[in-house]
Order: sequence, then C-alpha cells, then structure tokens
Amino acid sequence: MKSFKWSSLAVAAAYLIAGFFLLLYPETSANIICTIIGWALIILGGLDVITYFMMEVQEALYRNDFTAGVVLILLGALVIAKKDLFQAIIPMVIAIVIIASGFSKLQDGIDAKRLGSSRGLSYVILAAVSIVFGLVIMFNPSFTNKVLFQLMGVALIYSGATDLYFTLYLSGKIRKFMKGNVNGAAAADEAETLKKDAGAPTVDAEFTPSDKEHSSEEQ
Repeated sequence: MKSFKWSSLAVAAAYLIAGFFLLLYPETSANIICTIIGWALIILGGLDVITYFMMEVQEALYRNDFTAGVVLILLGALVIAKKDLFQAIIPMVIAIVIIASGFSKLQDGIDAKRLGSSRGLSYVILAAVSIVFGLVIMFNPSFTNKVLFQLMGVALIYSGATDLYFTLYLSGKIRKFMKGNVNGAAAADEAETLKKDAGAPTVDAEFTPSDKEHSSEEQ
C-alpha cells in the first residue's frame, strides 16, 4: 500500500513539473523533450548492454539485454536525429497520458464510493475534466504550436494536482477502512470468545477422581 502511494505521488509530481515546464516554455519544450527522451533511451540502452557483459554466461543465455540495449540506443539516436518527426507525436502521447489519468481518477472515485465516501459526483466531474482535456489536445482544433503546448501544460498541472488529491484522500479512506475492518474482526473474535466462555460448563477444581469414587462408595 505504501509503495503504491509513493509511486502515485511521484507520478503526480512528475505531471506537475512537466506541466509547468510546458506552460512556461512552450516554444522550446518540444525540442528539449525530444532531446531528454533520446538521451534517456541511449543511457538505458547502454546500461542494458553493460549489464549483459557483466552477467554470468549461464544467466545471459536466458536474457536479451544486449539486443534490447542496442534497440534502445538506436531508438534514442533516431529520436535525437529526427526531432521534427517525433515532435509531431508529442501532443498525441501527452493526450493519451492525460486521458489515462482521467480514467484512473474515475476508478479512484468508484473505489472511494465503495469505501463509503459521499463525494462520488465530484470525483466523476474531476475525472471528466481530465478526459476532456486529453480529447481536446488529441483532436486539437488547429491550435498554434505555442497554444497547444501551453494547453498541455495546464492539463498536466491539473492532472498532477488532482492525482495528488485523489492519492492522499483515497489512501486515508483505505487506511480508515482497513482499521475499521481490523477492529471489527477483533471485536467479533472477542465476542465469540466471551460467548463460548459463557456457555462452557463450570468444573469444580477441588472435585477429583478420588472424590468421585468415594461418593460412589457412600451411595
């Protein structure tokens, strides 16, 4: 639960940082994004190749690190060399990310409702806004490049902020839900134990088998 929470918070923070970057530097962001992605792929590919040569032969037989590394290096080089080609698909990729974030929030809203929250409608509205943002970016009505990237920045900021809120709120609800279940289970066990104790026959600790024999002789 904690690892999921922190990974979700990290993703939300990444959305916020990327959103402010796109909003403040819309004209140069596409070029910088392609450069960062290209070098990241090259570095990851290089690490895969190095990992392959550092592995034992027996382990390397069942892995494709060398091939995967070479493919990543070539893909990174292609992204850097053909920035114009990849810049054109950046809005599509970001639109898909924002739409996915919207549906993720919709699922979180459903989960919160199932946990007893009364804010189901507000969650649906927040999720719908993210989805609309993504659809507008995906099918943009002839925005200029600057306006489009600024809109993507606003959408990512919104997605990051709402994801942050959903993660913190939902984790709190889950914690309360789990705590209530644990307490309820403990109370049920205690009640069951008391019930069994109350219904159990009482035994006189001073009554021994010899006493039983002596009582029989007297009769």
